[in-house]
Amino acid sequence: MSHFVNYQMQLKDEKNLIKALQDLKYDVSRNTEINGYAGQKRKVEIAAKIGKKQHIGFNQEEGNYAAVADWMYIPGGERQRIQQHYSKHEVMDALAKSRFTLKSVTEENGEIVLVGQRA
Repeated sequence: MSHFVNYQMQLKDEKNLIKALQDLKYDVSRNTEINGYAGQKRKVEIAAKIGKKQHIGFNQEEGNYAAVADWMYIPGGERQRIQQHYSKHEVMDALAKSRFTLKSVTEENGEIVLVGQRA
């Protein structure tokens, strides 16, 4: 019985996805396999190693990356944390394109606050 589950997420940009995973201190690799229940494996385009055996993978489907993992072994809230850090990098890109300077980034109590100033 497979425990792997796919979740559609709002992740389009590979570069920002990788930055988000690195923000969370995950080891990131490409074109590999992730581990699941009873030695099951699943091929993924991007893998994030959370612990010794816990992995979340990402495969592009219809323009978005879908997260795949054996969620039984992944700490609760990880999808939300990944989406949050991804969104942070999307906003930082948008600020830069709009000629804003990023003045500060703070992370407290599970919230990320970005402060920009027009350049």
